[in-house]
Amino acid sequence: MENISWHLFCYFLLSCLSQASLAADTLTAKQSISDEQILVSSRQVFEFGFFSPPHSKKRDGNLELVNGNGSVVWSLNPEECAKDPVLQILDSGNLVMRDESYVRNSSYIWQSFDHSTDTLLPGMKLGWDLKTGLNRYLTSWTSSDYPSSGNYNYGVDLEGLPHLVLRGGSDKLFRSGEYYENKFSGNPALAENSLYKPIFVTNKEEVYYTFEATDSSIYSMMVAFDSGLVQHLSWIGGLQWAVVYANQTGYCEVYNFCGPFGVCHIINQSRKCECMAGFTPKSPKDWEVCNTYGGCVRTSPLECQKGSGFVKYPGVKLPDSSDLWVNVSMGTKECRAECLKNCSCTGFAEMDTHGKGKGCLMWFGPLIDIRQSTSFGQYLFVRISASQLELIADSRKRRRRLKLLLALLAFFALLVSGLLLLYIAWKKKVAHGTEDKTSDNNETYLTDESLEEEEEEGKFPSFDLTTIAAATKNFAFANKIGEGSFGPVTSILPTGKEIAVKKLTYFAARP
Repeated sequence: MENISWHLFCYFLLSCLSQASLAADTLTAKQSISDEQILVSSRQVFEFGFFSPPHSKKRDGNLELVNGNGSVVWSLNPEECAKDPVLQILDSGNLVMRDESYVRNSSYIWQSFDHSTDTLLPGMKLGWDLKTGLNRYLTSWTSSDYPSSGNYNYGVDLEGLPHLVLRGGSDKLFRSGEYYENKFSGNPALAENSLYKPIFVTNKEEVYYTFEATDSSIYSMMVAFDSGLVQHLSWIGGLQWAVVYANQTGYCEVYNFCGPFGVCHIINQSRKCECMAGFTPKSPKDWEVCNTYGGCVRTSPLECQKGSGFVKYPGVKLPDSSDLWVNVSMGTKECRAECLKNCSCTGFAEMDTHGKGKGCLMWFGPLIDIRQSTSFGQYLFVRISASQLELIADSRKRRRRLKLLLALLAFFALLVSGLLLLYIAWKKKVAHGTEDKTSDNNETYLTDESLEEEEEEGKFPSFDLTTIAAATKNFAFANKIGEGSFGPVTSILPTGKEIAVKKLTYFAARP
């Protein structure tokens, strides 16, 4: 059979077609494609053909059919032989080779989805075929103008529990956290959202990550860029690519940023590294200048013969699983006992992300790449010496006592404040009642008996202003009986007898 060589490129068809289409979406063994021709998927979603990278006029690659005697630049090398091979671009973006003579056979001799470059489309698999050993991963371009393989790759790591890893060369730059029971430990960005549904499959034959678009009219893709960023993009509103998810968005996303036995916290959108209980910075001077990669060391050595125990950390992204031991059937109590039997065991956790005590994870080396993740984190139990446990217990007792004391002080302060307010209110009420009683007593001075007594003695009765104001209801208009040049005259009727009271006006008082 003839060998077939291809150098290909597929992309979204988001603008008007500017090139001449060739036989719709297929290319047969007897056909060729030139620089100005393209294949277009049936619903005009994807194009296939030659291309030039942005800001470059170079034509990258050559598409040709050659026989066994020809010069091969790159070959598909299909394992199966096809009597009538056909190359087809699908609406999913998958470029496939199939045998036209087997119309009912839906399997492909070769497909581009098994050979991803820098882009992951919906339905593409990022991960391992355990039967064939095929590993599908993203590889960045060398630069935005040169599409040869770059320095960064993003894929599934099978070490320990499966997880996603971004590498720059051989160095880890980002780790998603272990995957178990439909979610990644400590990574909310890979959770389901309104634009796409992440899917992670792990069984005896395959371990891979993929995603499905929730709306077929919205195009989505994951891209590994030459800068080292991995972003999930969606074409929203027909205007531009919007970033839905990106790794390494903060310092806590950087692999092992706080070093061994260090925990990265996000506080008010800024990162903060802290050593675990029973540990201290390896180099305090480096930590003062925010160089925390050296991590933390034990404040006292772990002496298993003298006893040890565990400190519980809730809501954290579990450590890197390079030195991880897994037992899916063991419970939490058994896991703890097993870890205590081995002095090399530095910590353990439940596999169950819901905290039901199912499964056992044990680490036998430094605990690295840990971050706080309240919503998507798990419980981690870190092993420390018995002496450190006592110090931590004493410290916690002091903190509890201090909290209790502060609570009691706050209670008494509120109690005293409440009593003081009640006393003030009572004093105001008593003062108001005394004033009313005084007013009532003053009104009794205007009785018939008092007036007659004053007349018999030939005296003119006199009253203070407070008494008169109270008796006339503050010179109310309803009691007015007339008005002269010096002001209004008001009558008072204490017992049915009229008495005239004149109020001097402002103008009458002027000289």
